[in-house]
Amino acid sequence: MGEFQVDLTHLVEASAAWGDASEVLSTAAISAQAIQDSHKEIIWGIFADAWTAQAKAAEYMHDRLAEASTETHAIENVLAHVAKVYGAHDEELAAAIARLHGDS
Repeated sequence: MGEFQVDLTHLVEASAAWGDASEVLSTAAISAQAIQDSHKEIIWGIFADAWTAQAKAAEYMHDRLAEASTETHAIENVLAHVAKVYGAHDEELAAAIARLHGDS
């Protein structure tokens, strides 16, 4: 089996980056929702079909962006959890090594 190393700093940084991505995607989803919800009071006349198509496209984009935000947030949580577990394991291992050397 190959050697496996984990850099906790990189895990925490990656988790934060996924969190940032989630926030940006959420903001974009809100913007798409604003497009969909805007100008509903206007009677579009000959442009009604075009506006309806744009509103449907905005709804689709909102749904996909919101979904992406949810998934990136989930990745952020998983990476943060992994970092926490490995960090705790490292602390336990360091304490055990210190006890073996009589440093406690």
